[in-house]
Amino acid sequence: MGIRALLTSALAAGLLLAVTSPAGAQERFGAKGSFAITGEELTGYHAEKRKYDNEDGYEYQTQRGGLALLVTTGGAKVGAHYFLLPQFSVGGIVGYDLRTGSNTIEDGDGTYTTDLAKEHTFVFAARAGYALMFTDVVGFWFRGGPGMQHQVRRMAEWNDVDKDTDSVWLASLDVFFVVAPAPHFGFFLGPQGDISFAGKHKEERLDEPPPDHVARWHNPEHYSRLGASAGLVGYF
Repeated sequence: MGIRALLTSALAAGLLLAVTSPAGAQERFGAKGSFAITGEELTGYHAEKRKYDNEDGYEYQTQRGGLALLVTTGGAKVGAHYFLLPQFSVGGIVGYDLRTGSNTIEDGDGTYTTDLAKEHTFVFAARAGYALMFTDVVGFWFRGGPGMQHQVRRMAEWNDVDKDTDSVWLASLDVFFVVAPAPHFGFFLGPQGDISFAGKHKEERLDEPPPDHVARWHNPEHYSRLGASAGLVGYF
């Protein structure tokens, strides 16, 4: 709920500023000196892959993919972009996603419940972009830049130690088709790609019996994420 509330507030603020801007202001997306607030990955499909060697030196690989009609896997993201020059933008994107859950299992005359691993994902990305607008209504927005994804999974409900951590540095590229049907407001959609150029997978486990000893190990990690998504933009 937090990221959705933040996204809604940011877009509302951007649209309010757009509506109250001077009547003679440039309305075309990408004008020099304009500012854009984006709601990223509100819907779409993404497939991601992680690969690293486990503690015993064997390759471990996970693949995930999904289609979402509301918010994509990994949570929605908020972006802020400033057009320093006509059509050229600089800015950044932040996102946070928390996933929790539980299993309830029948046991004799009753049931018992166990918590699933909590998964926290934080994303930050810098973006430089070029807006190629054919008219005041339609065009393309090409963006690219470095980013970082940090993901933590708490593995055990009975202690605060057991966890897996994935930290990757990414090179990213977006190719968005932009449609602005109303002044200062529009939507965008198109393909996206992220690939890691550095990364680390780390695991921590509480050894038993006491005295408490934490076993740790880490190995390099490779990560990629490909897909397509749609978002909203307010600009002024």
